[in-house]
Amino acid sequence: MAATSSRGLVRMLVYGILTFVFYWGLVTYSEEISHLSLTTPDTCVVAQGPETGVYHKPEAEACQAKGGTMQDGNWMHVLAPIVIAFVISFSHGAFTGLFWEVVGLKAKK
Repeated sequence: MAATSSRGLVRMLVYGILTFVFYWGLVTYSEEISHLSLTTPDTCVVAQGPETGVYHKPEAEACQAKGGTMQDGNWMHVLAPIVIAFVISFSHGAFTGLFWEVVGLKAKK
């Protein structure tokens, strides 16, 4: 029984650390992830002080008039937030389930 509980504890710690790393990456790279989701269609990216403005479906002349640069869109950018959500959800769920198992709480059958 001790081997099983120590194995569960190790798995819980691994998933806990993995979940922490995923959340840390989400917070650290939130701007890049947001940029990916905003550049699914063709966009005009305009630097406005500390913020960056993103305009969808612009004309090249209007974009240049605002001092921006055109960036081609990529439909696959929409997959990044979806994949990130699934990975974090799986990791967090596994950690939570193992946590309650290590603590000794189990659902009634």
